[in-house]
Amino acid sequence: MTHGQAFILSAFILCGSLACKGSTSPNVVLTASISPPGGGIAKCNTVQLTLSLSDATGASVMADSVHWVSSAPDTASVSASGLVRALADSPGVTISGTGYARSVSAKANVSFSILSIGPLPCS
Repeated sequence: MTHGQAFILSAFILCGSLACKGSTSPNVVLTASISPPGGGIAKCNTVQLTLSLSDATGASVMADSVHWVSSAPDTASVSASGLVRALADSPGVTISGTGYARSVSAKANVSFSILSIGPLPCS
């Protein structure tokens, strides 16, 4: 093996395992999922969400960052860490999480119903 062939082989191995920018490697992020999968939250309670990323082979990919958004922040707020707090009754609030890794992003949504526990406001 010549020096040039060794460099090309090394570059291929590095890009194959790290999903170089612009690569068509199977390590490029394709899917995102959120757990728990949604359901009901009692007003004034919280639930911690986790966003998971997977590549085309189904292998887990570590997110560089995750961004959370609530469709109704006055009804259900979500923190930067994915902690959802139910603030008011609602038949449905969607929380979206977008994970960023290797210059690629993937998004997932989860829906919650906010269940009434009485007229008292959350403190």
